[in-house]
Amino acid sequence: MDEASPAARNVLVVGGSGLLGGHAALRLKEAGYGVTIASRTRPAKGPLSELPFIKLNYIDDPVSPEFFAPFDALVFAAGNDYRHVPDDAESAAHWEHANSVAVPAFFEKARDGGIEVAVLIGSFYPQAAPSLLDDPYVASRLRADEGVRALNGDSFRVVVLNAPYVIGIVPGLDVTQNDVFSRWAAGGWDRIPRFMVKGGVNVISTDTLSDAIIGA
Repeated sequence: MDEASPAARNVLVVGGSGLLGGHAALRLKEAGYGVTIASRTRPAKGPLSELPFIKLNYIDDPVSPEFFAPFDALVFAAGNDYRHVPDDAESAAHWEHANSVAVPAFFEKARDGGIEVAVLIGSFYPQAAPSLLDDPYVASRLRADEGVRALNGDSFRVVVLNAPYVIGIVPGLDVTQNDVFSRWAAGGWDRIPRFMVKGGVNVISTDTLSDAIIGA
């Protein structure tokens, strides 16, 4: 079988039970790739629940390079943001550990385990609004980006996609923010003020992001 053909390549999607990773997993499967998703929780319904699943918390679950042996490529969509800070944790310390340290460490194990291509879904804040780098969360995203890209080499190709805000749907997946935005657009949610920051901000669809992941 041609080494470059999708059917010859197995992809591990970390964060595959969420909106971004889940959408990418289904699109990769549709394109002919072998897809396994990994996350803390198995999807309960929809087509994601039918994909091979590995229970994994990339921050706390140690993995060896051998863990990656069945896979040719990695898509990582599990970086931590404001939603993921534990109640008993200090936010800046959490992001430093979860993003700045744990993400590059995970990619290093992937490289040592024989992964050929690795894609990190990051955040556009460090490039689009560098004035925000004093924020510990934004700074942690930049350090994750830089740490992962530093691993790039002839046998380990790294692509970082620093996406803006992403909207979309995944069959069977409940996306809370979609409900909030829909209610707001229909005039039924007054807690979000109607304003636009100076210069605005880009929004892309899950389709667009998945196109970029497949291209990578």
